[in-house]
Amino acid sequence: MMRMVRLILRVILFVWDKKLHSYIRDANAISETLRRPISIKIHCIYSDQHQTPIHYIVKPPHHPQEFEVIEEIPSLINGDGTVTCASAIAYSPDLNNHHLIQSKPSDHLGICHNEKVYAILKSELNKLGKS
Repeated sequence: MMRMVRLILRVILFVWDKKLHSYIRDANAISETLRRPISIKIHCIYSDQHQTPIHYIVKPPHHPQEFEVIEEIPSLINGDGTVTCASAIAYSPDLNNHHLIQSKPSDHLGICHNEKVYAILKSELNKLGKS
């Protein structure tokens, strides 16, 4: 399995512009970390301010991160420009832990610099420190 992940990462790095390689490596590392079971509350921070240009039809996965794409369909579904809202919240079942970001920046990369996101993270990290 790990050999396959490394091979896929090499193919992805070959296709994408070299300026994006560090972002792709970081995203892959985050994905690997998120696959591990944890016992803490998960929060889903997502946006509905940008159209997501392609909607993917996939086979039901055996593992939450392993999707086989059946078809790509042009889309006008709202999300962060990369991920639709439905996909963003798919694996975070607790609705109390969903945080819809509608202030700017709210695109897929920009949301990481959103002040509201910082406030949510700070609040949740403070709660962890008090428990």
